[in-house]
Amino acid sequence: MSIPPITVGKSKGQFNQLNANDLTFVLGHETQHAFNQVSMASSYRKFDAAVTTIAKDNNPVNDYTSPVENLINSAREDEAKAQIAGWNALIDRERQTNPAVDLNTMRNLGNARLDDFIEASPTNAKQTQARPGITFNQDGSLPMTPQNISAQATYYFDKPPQGAPGLSTRQTTGIGFHGDSDYPNYYGAGAVSRAIAFDRAYAHPVGGIPPQMQLDMQRLRFREDLLEHNGITLPPGTTATPQVYWDTSTNPPTRGLLQHTQGTHQHISPIPDIDPRLPGLMPPGKKEQPDNELLEKIRSGVRSLDQQAGKVWDESSERLSASLLLMAAEKGFTAKDDLKFAFNTPTEKLAGGEIMHIWREGHHSPDPAAHRAHMTTQEALSVPADQRLAQVEVMQQTKAQEIMQTQQQETMQTQSTQARSM
Repeated sequence: MSIPPITVGKSKGQFNQLNANDLTFVLGHETQHAFNQVSMASSYRKFDAAVTTIAKDNNPVNDYTSPVENLINSAREDEAKAQIAGWNALIDRERQTNPAVDLNTMRNLGNARLDDFIEASPTNAKQTQARPGITFNQDGSLPMTPQNISAQATYYFDKPPQGAPGLSTRQTTGIGFHGDSDYPNYYGAGAVSRAIAFDRAYAHPVGGIPPQMQLDMQRLRFREDLLEHNGITLPPGTTATPQVYWDTSTNPPTRGLLQHTQGTHQHISPIPDIDPRLPGLMPPGKKEQPDNELLEKIRSGVRSLDQQAGKVWDESSERLSASLLLMAAEKGFTAKDDLKFAFNTPTEKLAGGEIMHIWREGHHSPDPAAHRAHMTTQEALSVPADQRLAQVEVMQQTKAQEIMQTQQQETMQTQSTQARSM
């Protein structure tokens, strides 16, 4: 907590008149945060364990919505308790000079922070009442009951961000680097950054499908611009690699991108394209993204074919590489496979080079068809590389959803069987 010099540099009279009440409330609020650190530390440990389990499991879809939501809810309770402590600190200060202090006295202080606790009576504007859901003790202090905590969380933590249509400044929250954030996005930036770190450390391909990070942005009340304004922190050594995620609040999920903004606090829009050939776009502990490794392996094979034909790398090389990637992804090939590439040799029916083949050697699958794929060269060259790569992304997303649905069905069947056996 920082106190501006202009506040502490005032005379005693000016300070008591203009700043003492607000500073008393803030000190009570921040002190309660210190008392809450034990429970918050436990919440972070639970969060770390939950996201690690998701990242390491055998589902390529890594939906971190629930653990992020649980961590935000812990912060929500932390802030609500801190607000209650702030009220109690201020009314206790007032009681020292006015033992008969009541809700009317508190409202007459004119401190906007108290709007989260009390309001004018709708039948008599001169009288003050507690806001719905809040119950004071007889002396005006506020106990930390579950009901009071819940109500204060609603009035304080849940306020929409500054600039929300139809709401006054007092009805919104303006915090964070730019003063434009609400609390869910303020705490969300840290929670999402933490999830990204675990995802990059432990997520892995499943069945040839690269890991896909998911967040239900609407359920979490997140906005990508506010998260980045508050500062997204990507792991050291990977800050140049934006984090792709899928927003599951839309159907189908919408692709999003989170940049490293801890230093800039700026939202970059529209989303820039990521060139998988660029160096440095790598998560920790891995040389490259799984898809990029496979694409680079394919490009290396195409480059060899170009050299054999005496041609240089060009747009057709890119198109051929992207088409081979689509075939490889459909078969579940990975960069770890021993992949081979070749055009067909001339036959009575086909001229040489009309068919592009890709196959893998040394794989344990007994099905020969699982190791080979082919496409006419004409078809492989007919689609621009970026469009073909988009097809790969859609295909992988579909396969990932199918795997997730299959696992969900198996879980439901297991639970149903267990229920019948009880």
